Amino acid sequence: WSDVTLGKIVGEGNFGKVYHGILNIGKFTKVEVAIKEASNSEGKMDFIHEAKTMARVIRNDYIVNLQGISYVGPQMFLLLEYCPNGDIASYLNTYPQFKESAKNRDYYYPMKWCSQVASGMVFLFNNGIKHVSYIQKEIKD
Repeated sequence: WSDVTLGKIVGEGNFGKVYHGILNIGKFTKVEVAIKEASNSEGKMDFIHEAKTMARVIRNDYIVNLQGISYVGPQMFLLLEYCPNGDIASYLNTYPQFKESAKNRDYYYPMKWCSQVASGMVFLFNNGIKHVSYIQKEIKD
């Protein structure tokens, strides 16, 4: 945990708060991460199951990737690839290309996005990962 810098709260997940943070890897490398906490004891087993499921995923451009797991006393944290554009619903409501394409019946951006989501889902299926809660709601780029 000493290699993690906890930043501001960026949201609320199924298990508790989600923070923006920095993971220090070695002396010169810093990686932005989303830090999900397991704050309620009832959901800890689900949280652990999610961590195990995410650990099975090798790097993929269309999947939010696990960066690490950390325990601080009884609390558990998942360190995930940070998605600076936030959750899908907010992104789609604010991203100008999506609003304009809907008005103009130009489906380039929605089709590109759907293709990326489908690629991620095919990857999960082909790797035998079927845990529904693993489907992330964040936009990476």
